[in-house]
Amino acid sequence: MAAAFILLKIKLFLSGCNAQQNTSELCVNISVNTHKDNEDISESKEENSNPALCDILKIKDDPATWPNKINQNVRDYLVNKGPPKITVENFQQNEKGLLFSKFHCKRKLKNGEVIERPWLIYSESFDKVYCYYCKPFDTNSDSALATSGFDSWSNIHTRLEDHEKSKKHLQCTLNCYELQQRLSTGLTVDTLNEKLIRQETKRWNQVFERLVASVQFLAERNLAFVGLKNKLEIHIMAIF
Repeated sequence: MAAAFILLKIKLFLSGCNAQQNTSELCVNISVNTHKDNEDISESKEENSNPALCDILKIKDDPATWPNKINQNVRDYLVNKGPPKITVENFQQNEKGLLFSKFHCKRKLKNGEVIERPWLIYSESFDKVYCYYCKPFDTNSDSALATSGFDSWSNIHTRLEDHEKSKKHLQCTLNCYELQQRLSTGLTVDTLNEKLIRQETKRWNQVFERLVASVQFLAERNLAFVGLKNKLEIHIMAIF
C-alpha cells in the first residue's frame, strides 16, 4: 500500500507538471496570436533583457565603434568573425595633408619577403588604425592602436614596426589564435559549462526514472517499500 501511495503521488506530480506545461504553451500561443502587431516591440524587449545579445548587435566592422571594455561574448564574436577588411580606396587627408595608405598593410621581412599585416584594421569614420589583436585582448594598454586609435601618419611606419614586435602584441596575438582554436573545436568555457550542465541533468533524469520504475515494480506486486520494527523486535521484511 505504501508503494502504491508513493506511485500515486508521483503520477499526480507528473500530471500536474504536464498540465502546467500545456497551460503555458496555450498562453504563449494566445499571446502570439493576439500581439502580432507588437512583434517588433516584443523582440526589442527580448534583446534588452539579454545584455550579451545587445552587445553583439552593436558590433560593426568599424573598430572605432567597438566598446572600450570588451566582455567575453563580444570577444568570441570578434574572433569568430575575423578582422574587418579595409574596403576604402580614397583615404582622408589630415590637416597636414597626410593620409593613410594600404601600403602599410604589408611589411617586408629581412629576407625580402613581403607579408600581410592581418592585425591592422582601419576606421573610416574616425580615420584611424587599430590593432585587431590588441583591441579585444589588451584591456590595460596605453597604446593608441589598442585604445583610441592611431592617426599620426608621419610616424606610422616606425610605430607599426615597434608595435608588432612588442611583448603585449605578441601575447594578444597568441591569445587570439588560442581562442580561435577553442571556438572552432567547441572548447570554450561557456561550451564546457553547458556540457557539464547537460550531463548533470541527464544523470538526475536517469535517477528519477529508476526511482519511478522501482516504485512501480513494488506497487504492481503489492510489496512493502519500507520495513517496520516494533517494540517486540519483530521485523517486517521489506525490499528496502
